[in-house]
Amino acid sequence: MTPSSRHATPILAPRKAVRLIPKFGALMLAQLLAPAAYATEDDWNLERVRANETYRQGKTGAGVLVGVVDDGIFADDPAFAGRIDPRSAGFDTDGNPDFRAQEAADNHGSMVAGILAGNGRHGDVRGIAPDARLLVARYRDWDDDTAYPAYTAAERPASRAIRHAVDAGASVLNLSFGPPTYPSAIHVEDADLDETGHLDDPEDAPHHEVRRHQIIEFDGRNGTLVQHETDAVAYAAAKDVLTVVSAGNEFIEQPASARNPSGNGMLPLITPAHTQGDLYRFVDVSAPGHDANDPRTYVYISPDDHRVAGLDYSHLQSSVITVVATDRADRIASYSNRCGDAWQWCIAAPGGDAKEGEETGKPGGYRLIGEGGQRQVGIGATSGAAPHVTGAAAIVRGEFPFLTASQTQEVILTTANRAGHLADRAIYGRGLLDAERAARGPGEFGAAGYGRFFDVDTKGHDGVFSNDIKGAGGLTKRGAGTLELSGANTYSGDTRVAGGTLRVSGSTTRSRTLVQQGATLTGSGTVGSTVAEGIVVPGGAGGKALTVAGDFTLRPQGVIRTALSSDDTLNHLVVTGTAKVQGGALQVTGVTSSQLGGQFAVIDAWQGVTGNFNQVQSDAPPLFAAVTTSVQGQRLVASVDRNPGGFGAVARTRNQRAVGRAADTLKPGNPVFEQLFNTRDAGTARNSLTRLVGDIHPSVTGTLAEQQSRVRASVLDRARAGGHDASAPQDGGGRAGGQTAGGHGGDAYGGDTHGGDSHGGDSHVWGQAFNYRGNLSSDGSAAALSRGGAGLIFGADTAVSSTTRLGGALALGDTRVNTRGAGAGQRADIGGVSLSGYGSTLAGTARLSYGASVGSNAIKTRRNTDFGTARARYQAWTAQIFGEAGLPTVLGGATVEPYAGLAYDHAHGKGFTESGGGPADLRGKGASQGNASSTLGVRARQAWSMGANGQLGLHGQAAWQHAYGNLTPETRMRLGDSATFTTQGLPRDRDALLVRAGATWAFSRNGSLRLGYGGAFGSRGKDQSVQAGLGWRY
Repeated sequence: MTPSSRHATPILAPRKAVRLIPKFGALMLAQLLAPAAYATEDDWNLERVRANETYRQGKTGAGVLVGVVDDGIFADDPAFAGRIDPRSAGFDTDGNPDFRAQEAADNHGSMVAGILAGNGRHGDVRGIAPDARLLVARYRDWDDDTAYPAYTAAERPASRAIRHAVDAGASVLNLSFGPPTYPSAIHVEDADLDETGHLDDPEDAPHHEVRRHQIIEFDGRNGTLVQHETDAVAYAAAKDVLTVVSAGNEFIEQPASARNPSGNGMLPLITPAHTQGDLYRFVDVSAPGHDANDPRTYVYISPDDHRVAGLDYSHLQSSVITVVATDRADRIASYSNRCGDAWQWCIAAPGGDAKEGEETGKPGGYRLIGEGGQRQVGIGATSGAAPHVTGAAAIVRGEFPFLTASQTQEVILTTANRAGHLADRAIYGRGLLDAERAARGPGEFGAAGYGRFFDVDTKGHDGVFSNDIKGAGGLTKRGAGTLELSGANTYSGDTRVAGGTLRVSGSTTRSRTLVQQGATLTGSGTVGSTVAEGIVVPGGAGGKALTVAGDFTLRPQGVIRTALSSDDTLNHLVVTGTAKVQGGALQVTGVTSSQLGGQFAVIDAWQGVTGNFNQVQSDAPPLFAAVTTSVQGQRLVASVDRNPGGFGAVARTRNQRAVGRAADTLKPGNPVFEQLFNTRDAGTARNSLTRLVGDIHPSVTGTLAEQQSRVRASVLDRARAGGHDASAPQDGGGRAGGQTAGGHGGDAYGGDTHGGDSHGGDSHVWGQAFNYRGNLSSDGSAAALSRGGAGLIFGADTAVSSTTRLGGALALGDTRVNTRGAGAGQRADIGGVSLSGYGSTLAGTARLSYGASVGSNAIKTRRNTDFGTARARYQAWTAQIFGEAGLPTVLGGATVEPYAGLAYDHAHGKGFTESGGGPADLRGKGASQGNASSTLGVRARQAWSMGANGQLGLHGQAAWQHAYGNLTPETRMRLGDSATFTTQGLPRDRDALLVRAGATWAFSRNGSLRLGYGGAFGSRGKDQSVQAGLGWRY
């Protein structure tokens, strides 16, 4: 620990200028112990300021840049590895480029930096903020043996160093230097002082005297203060940088004047009023013969001199912290200046004291970096006390990056330990540094020397003030970001929320809370009486309620924003007084189906509630739920109710309404219920309902009943042949899915004449293959269908009399049905077999054809749902009976036959249970569909002989078909555990136009080949088919 020196100009008398740790009597080198002798108690300084707690909590100053303005640091010291800012620089009187920030010979700066930010690795010296980055601004003034140069304030190396650190981005500065003692006795070898600072032997220093005032050196040549970096410290304050300075080590030599700090630590005391008092005197160091250690040479400047009368640095009070030193017992160190009149910006921190160590037998110092970088136990003095506070300031600025320099100062000073003797302001100022409390935010609002309100802008950051904040002042929260108050606070000033969010998880019961527009109050703690023009969000991670200890008023522009939780409880306000709701809005989130029918307290006011909200907003699905509010006794409650009409309220079709009503009976939590309940637009809801109705099932029943007409048409064609030549072509065609007494479809079998051939046999066997395609458009409820299939029919008949033939047929076929448009994604595959009996009878000129059939069908369905693919397998039975009467007439070479027919078809599907669709699986009951139909039409044919190649016949037909009864198939179903509902399938056309055409080639006396086309066209349906057949008689 060595003094610094300045250069001087030749016009001034030489004198010593001690700028760092001054020499002071018996403490010149302090106590130095070997590193091997370190013990845990050697780090007592960290314990005294509770820095061990901040370290364990991970509060280490990471990311904060601290400026250390000193004599440099020991080069490459591992205590600072990787944390020395590359912009660190040196500043001397000559602008020497080799004067660098790191120097192997420097130890004072290393000592200061180690206390501030030593990393503590592997048991090394650990500082208060071991992760802070360091900007080292090394300076050198003048040589001890030369006179002081005529610097301007901006030219002094220390001032240049301060400005450099500020411009590099440091947010905290440490200035552990100051002026020498005026006058000093220590420079005289073997001079001893008594407890009052007087020499035991006056002859040791004949010019020494004990002063009652500080000496401030003034350079009359340029009108500047010599030992005070006034402009540089003011520059730092303007840039929002906190400056921490040592108070001085002058008490042993000058116990009277050292009742106040010296140097930069007393800057805010320099005011016009104090200049007229006795705190300090200005001495002109440029006067001829000036000797700092000989008061006889002092030339005092009148306090009325215009050069000093107006000096005022009181504005620096909020951006400077002055630090006095304490010993191991937390008592003021014997050498340290006191806080005195600077108590408002002064605090104590460990400096150590050899005198106290001698009395207790314990080391009076603590571990630090000493001579040549060695680790030692020594006295830090006020130079070592200051970096304790600087390190704490780095932690505070790291924890709360939104605080200004003055607010950081207020946090540190209002959280100091003032227990017992530490409450003596004249000695300890605000008390002893408590780094752990400082790292948790302010300790007092409205403390002496500060404004009534702690006005903080969080600037988008989040932070937690966790101390129990006291005081007569209050808090103003501004800016984006969240500030949390988690302590049991007792401050009595207002709490103003002007921006962002204030979360109260502790209590502010003695403070009135005002929430301005655009700002938010939240939390699960307790606040005082509250008036809200902004947003109040009760509850949070710590609980469901925000308690107002007093009255609560919600202004018309205010909002209460709350949430329903998974346990079906509502975050709410508990008001111990009265609650007045003067309109405003309620915003509720977290509304789910489980809360339907529930009532939840928004405000529980012990002295009653008046008024209600003007507006209620919620995230309840607007289609199917609503939140309303009402006052019920001492509570203002929110009710969650279903909208009238349930899920079916959005329906546009009968099927949607039916399944919607069924879904209403499902319990909340059912996935289908939840999907519908949480749907937010009607179109999506209708689509979801459509995917649930399962109309493929009744549509399949209707298809099975209707498409029996294909078999009917074929056997009727054959029956019309009667006892005549079976090879004679008749009419053909067919309809995929048509229903007709005379047959929509069919082939070219039979005919009423065959050209007079009476020599053939009485029995006939035949076969037919067919393929068809068709579409049936939606009726507005069930989905449109596209369908197609193929099959084979085999039959035989024989004459049982001269006028009657009877026969039978076996039909095999496969049909595929797909839904289209709305409701697409459903499919059915149908495999069927049927047995038919048929016959014909000639009654004069009329011909009667008739028959009946029964069939069995295996059905496989598949539906795409929002929960998977629902599949089902089940059986269905079909039956039909039919008859037709025709009057064939020969006109020229053609035969024309008007005819009329009647038929009744019936289908019955068994019950089914789907799987694979999860909660969308349906269970259906057995369903039937049966209808009668009539046909009126005319057919015609003509044949031509091809000689040896046989006979060619052409035929055609046109008819009108009309169906009777209820054409719409229905199936009763359940959706999971829902009530039953009825889904309607797609009905057939009530009226349709039938057309058929074909050709028959009788290639021999007994055999024939047939080709045919059939079509049926209704208002919604269209079916077309082709057939090919072979017949043989014997």
